[in-house]
Order: sequence, then structure tokens, then C-alpha cells
Amino acid sequence: AQDPATAGHGWSSTRLLAGARVEGRAPSGAKTVAVDAAAADAAGLAVGDRVRVVAGGRPAAAYRVSALVHAPGA
Repeated sequence: AQDPATAGHGWSSTRLLAGARVEGRAPSGAKTVAVDAAAADAAGLAVGDRVRVVAGGRPAAAYRVSALVHAPGA
């Protein structure tokens, strides 16, 4: 089965989410990502887990989840 398409944003966009709660730490390297908490819950992901990400038409690559972002109203 194919995973649903999702969108990605830079870490700085979390400042646009008034009232957002972050669990974990900001991504600190080329192989770390923050994940929306609702998407993480649906995928069974937690801070510290590995996830494969497809971006920019490149092949899937492994990343470490450094943070979950709990957006208000999500």
C-alpha cells in the first residue's frame, strides 16, 4: 500500500504555530526531522525512532525523529 502524501516545512515554521507544543528537540543535523504529532501517532512513531522520508524526488532516506510537534487544533 502506498503511504498518503504529506507536506514538509522548515523548523522555523513552528514559530508560526501559536500555542504549539514541542516534544523533543529541534532537528540538529542533516539526518534528523521533526514530525507532526498527529502523523507520528498514525504511523506509530516516537522521538528517537527512525523513519524513511522521500523528498524532492530523491530515493527514500533514513532519518531520526528528534521532535514531535503538537499543533493546536490538530
